[in-house]
Amino acid sequence: MKGADNADEGIEMLKTESFDLVFMDLNMPKINGLEATSMIREFNKEIKIIILSATEVQELRDRIKGYEINDLLSKPYRNRDLYSLLLKYLK
Repeated sequence: MKGADNADEGIEMLKTESFDLVFMDLNMPKINGLEATSMIREFNKEIKIIILSATEVQELRDRIKGYEINDLLSKPYRNRDLYSLLLKYLK
């Protein structure tokens, strides 16, 4: 498991390394999670992207419509919710 300090670093990592899943914070400095997702989708349509946010779930669902995001996880999250997403996408 690797992490990136910002969206630019994460995007570069995805260009050069292989990953099965991305947990993308919605609110990041410079490039937010939705913009970063759009940039990733330009070169990688297959990787699963899960958005993390403290935003209310329905508001978040409305906000991510139109982006190629596989799922969302609302913060603070429960361990069982995280575990369920890992099982769903890392079969």
